[in-house]
Formats: sequence, C-alpha cells, structure tokens
Amino acid sequence: MGELVRQLVDKNREDIVKRLRNYLPPDQFFSLAYNLDRNPKLTHIAQRNPESLMNAIFEAADCGLLIGSAYDHCSLVTFGDEVQLMIEYRGLIYQLKRAGAVLKIDAACVYDGDFFEIRLGDDETYDHRPNINDERRRSKEWLYDKANIKGAYAVAWLPDPLRRLKQHRWCDMGEIEKARSISKNGENRNGPWYQHFPAMAMKTAVRRVVKLIEVCGPTDENKQAWERYGKTIELDNRDYSSRAEEPKVDDMPGKSGKSGPKSGRAVETPASTQSATPSPRNGERRTKASAAASPPPLKAVEKPAAAPTPPTDELIGLAAQQDLMEKANNAGLDPDSFYDHIHEKYGVPGLKHLKQSQAAEVEQYLRTIEAER
Repeated sequence: MGELVRQLVDKNREDIVKRLRNYLPPDQFFSLAYNLDRNPKLTHIAQRNPESLMNAIFEAADCGLLIGSAYDHCSLVTFGDEVQLMIEYRGLIYQLKRAGAVLKIDAACVYDGDFFEIRLGDDETYDHRPNINDERRRSKEWLYDKANIKGAYAVAWLPDPLRRLKQHRWCDMGEIEKARSISKNGENRNGPWYQHFPAMAMKTAVRRVVKLIEVCGPTDENKQAWERYGKTIELDNRDYSSRAEEPKVDDMPGKSGKSGPKSGRAVETPASTQSATPSPRNGERRTKASAAASPPPLKAVEKPAAAPTPPTDELIGLAAQQDLMEKANNAGLDPDSFYDHIHEKYGVPGLKHLKQSQAAEVEQYLRTIEAER
C-alpha cells in the first residue's frame, strides 16, 4: 500500500493531463501528488474509497493548483472515508494574479504583543510591527494557539501602477470565528481550522479583501485564467454553509437606501452567502396583472403563456454573464446576494448555467430593483 496513491494517479494520468491543459507542467503536478502516499490517512482512504481521493485530485487539476505544502495552493482534508479538496489562501492569491486582477496580496496575523495601527480615510494604511523579540514566538504551540491571535489582515495591490491603488481588509477574532462557525471544516479535528488556524485566519482576510476588488473580468488573453479562478472560488465556497459570513444589514436595496460596495468576481462563482429577496417570474407577473382584467382577455392570454419553451433556449454566453453582473452592480446588489438569488430561484450554481429565458427574467428583476432605489 506504500505507493497506492501513485498507482491510482498513474492509472488516471491521461485524464489528469487533459484537465491540466497548458496551465501547469504535468510532471510538477504528479510529483506532488505522489507525495500523498506519505500521509497514512489518505492512503487508508485510497484503499477503501479510491474514487473520493481521485475526485479531489481531479478538482485540483481542474483549477490548475498544486497539492501540498510546497506551494500551499490547496490540500486534501479527510472526513471518515471521504476526501475533500481544501483551497488554501495562497491558492486564491495565485489564481487572482494569473487572472491579472491583482499584482500581489499580502496577509498576516497580528499576535499579542505586536504593534498594530489602522488609519482609515483617503489614505488608508495599516502599520504592523511584529514583536520579533518576544520569546513566546519561539514556541510553535504559542504561534498556532488562536488565543494569542488578535486578528488578521490582507492588503491587495491592484494593477494600476500610476495611482498605486491598494485594498485593505482587517478581520478581528470575532469575524474569523464567525467564518469558522459556518465552515464545514470548522469542527473537523483533522481539518485546517484545528491544524493550521493562523493560515485559516489569513484566508478569511483574503476572502474579504477579494470582495472589495472591482475587476473587468476575462479578456481573450486571460480567459482560461478566469475560468480556473471561477472554479477555484466555486470549490472554496463549497466549504461554507449558506449562512452569510458577514452581516448584511445596510446593503440591500429597499431596506436602508444603501448599496453594497462594488466588487468583482469571476462569473463562474456560485452563490455561498447572503440571500436576496426573490422576485416573481415573468409569467407570474403577467398572471397577476391579468387577474384584474375582464374574463375574455384573461382567456386570450392563457394560451400563449402555456406554450412550451422553444428549443432555442440555450445557455447564455460570457458576454451575457458579464452584462448581468454589470446590471446587478448598477442595481446595488453585492455579488454574494446576487449569486444566492440565482441559486435559490433557478437551482443553478452560477451564471454560466442560466438559460436565455432565465437570464431575461433576471434582467427584468434587476431593472425593478434599480428602479426602486
């Protein structure tokens, strides 16, 4: 059983190479995958449930991410006889850089004894001075104990060299604990929240700062990179429950008059957080309007409404997806609320799964929301 993972990977080598395409050197990916044989828990599952292990490896190949601690793109987490791919915060940063959305993102934890100061306003700055002379830092147990962590932050440098734009995001321990509480791995003793809490705290900050980045989306040059980023976000969101990670009390239209911050997201990203109030379908709106009319007109409109969906009702393309995202932004909807509305109303994981008729309904819904602002 010493090389069971290697045997499974080699057996599926052709399929893995197809998934990698030209994103990663296959030899590099396989070399790190072979190292999984060193993990006795994974090899045990590989013997009892090889499909679960291979599915996680296939997902890593789909995203173009390297497995293991060498690059910290992603790792494999065990749940009994199941294996799940876990996206690390460095994997999120890697995909954003490949897509051209950021120049770099730095993240760090603030420990007890550090000097840390936040200045908000036009020139937002974070001043973090770790207390490197603190003898407690010599203990790995102390560094990994969340009781000694005050919070975490992330700083993103945007691709605008003339203005040197940055986005900052600070997360105190309450916010980090909230993220842990809705993570499916939050109570998993073999999972990252128990084994690598500082990394998960930094990942929480990275996830938050990404929501503040407004990007233009894919181009002909980076289309594949955006596809991989969308797949990565989809898998990462899978780890969190449908409950919102952050309270959304002032960013929904019609409640406080305010709108959420503009932010960018790959169009393939599925819903994972806040839910928007669903609007009725077009057919429902027409039926309601017809109820007030006289009986003869009501019978006249029932027949065309019952006509079957034409066979040309295909999935929308990339341009239509981007157009819907822009309209959602204009309507004041943050991406999380918009994606969750799509998921709950149509049962699809992302915009690219919408049909043309459904996209038309979504567009009408966004017009209604924008008109009510």
